[in-house]
Amino acid sequence: RLVRQVAADGGEQLKAYDAQGRLVAEQDALGAVTEYHYDDVGRLIALIPPDDAPTSYEYRNGFLHSRPRGDAVWTYRRNAQGDVTEAVDPDGHVTHYHYDAQGRLLSIRYPDSGRHVFVWNDLGQLVEESLPDGGVRKFSYDALGRRITAQDEHGAVTHQAWDAVGRLIQTTSPTGATRAFSYSAYGQITAERDELGRITRYEYDDDLHLVSRRINPDGTRLQYRYDHAQLLLTEIENESGEKYRLDYTPTGLIRQETGFDGRRTAYAYDRNGHLLEKTEFGDDGSTLVTGYQRDAAGRLLLKTLPDGVEVSYRYNRLGRLVGVDDGQDHPLAFEYDLQDRLVREHQGWGTLRYTYDACGQLSRLRLPDNSKLDYHYAKGGALTAIDLNGALLTRHVYQNGREQQRQQGLLLSEYTYDEQGRLRAHAVGHQRSALYRRDFAYSANGNLEHIADTRHGQRSYTYDALDRLIRVRHTRDDLPENFAHDPAGTLLMQDRPGPTQ
Repeated sequence: RLVRQVAADGGEQLKAYDAQGRLVAEQDALGAVTEYHYDDVGRLIALIPPDDAPTSYEYRNGFLHSRPRGDAVWTYRRNAQGDVTEAVDPDGHVTHYHYDAQGRLLSIRYPDSGRHVFVWNDLGQLVEESLPDGGVRKFSYDALGRRITAQDEHGAVTHQAWDAVGRLIQTTSPTGATRAFSYSAYGQITAERDELGRITRYEYDDDLHLVSRRINPDGTRLQYRYDHAQLLLTEIENESGEKYRLDYTPTGLIRQETGFDGRRTAYAYDRNGHLLEKTEFGDDGSTLVTGYQRDAAGRLLLKTLPDGVEVSYRYNRLGRLVGVDDGQDHPLAFEYDLQDRLVREHQGWGTLRYTYDACGQLSRLRLPDNSKLDYHYAKGGALTAIDLNGALLTRHVYQNGREQQRQQGLLLSEYTYDEQGRLRAHAVGHQRSALYRRDFAYSANGNLEHIADTRHGQRSYTYDALDRLIRVRHTRDDLPENFAHDPAGTLLMQDRPGPTQ
């Protein structure tokens, strides 16, 4: 059994065991001790961290039954096989779970009565999933158990193809566009062909399983070096020949980084690996130092900015952030409920109050002026309406996770999507009359290619081989707007049409 571990930086961790070989205490490199207590049959009944409130565990019939922490208690009820059938949160809300004779999960019933249903085949593979909002997903597999089709809630089907050793070699989107992958004899990906037929290649140095070079479709390359005993990344050379360098501590943390622009930043850590100091070096030799002080759990207590301003942080016994003070006029204070959800946020005279429903979704926000925003949801979590002080502010209609309509006063927005879930059209109407419409078109690999706007005309977009925007053409302009990039993708030129001076 491991009793002492000394890291490369000299940090020492200690572990202690009881007569039965169970871990009863461990001390980190800064001396903080975490204790573990067990019952007579060896089950963990308490975890006591260095500073925070302990977490307790209670068992029935050999299984975890409840988990108290502070004033909150999570309770679990089980069947004879030990599967959780009911999970009760600290507010008494119950989530139900049902299983088949083989122990496979058949359904989940949430506190709002929404149901999530799973269908399995005889091989234990998930073949159908019914979501709480009524959407249905379907899956199929080949003879080796690999998924070959996935049909989403809208009926769109994605296909996957595999080689003889189980590597993904092609995906086919619902539109029919394909993306393909090639591998070496060692299973390393060597090439990727996108939906437009462009190929990105990957090369590996001898005896190295990490990518050494990425060769882009336009022939430019990005190079990686791992000149470190632990094979940590030490240098990136971009397509323009600029280099990003990384230096590490003996324990593998970044000690210094030098960006592509030559700017250098250094870092210092405590024996537990928590950041204590960040130093930014200027081109003129100046330094900007940010300091960090932490508690035994590694939580930030005090941050000292380069200009000397100190920001302090406070936590309660459960480790929740309860206060932030930068010495100015408006410190922040936070309060939480039993489930660690933010319920009050104070800043100066103003307070925001949050209320949640049985499923943990925000149901009410009370503003500093005592105004109330109420949020309403359908089963599955889709937003259906927002009220302001009891009056309807917005109404929303979702279908299988996609917003179809949004009512804002007398304005109605309607949305349609393509097979891959991308916005295809947005129309705005006032009562029965149409006011505005935008239509969107995309390339096979997902780049926005065209916008047709009933108010502002049509706009088309052109990209280079690396999917960087190089031209925007608008019907109202005689000349297009052009963009130029260096090989690394940095924008060098933007030629916007307009009057010359």
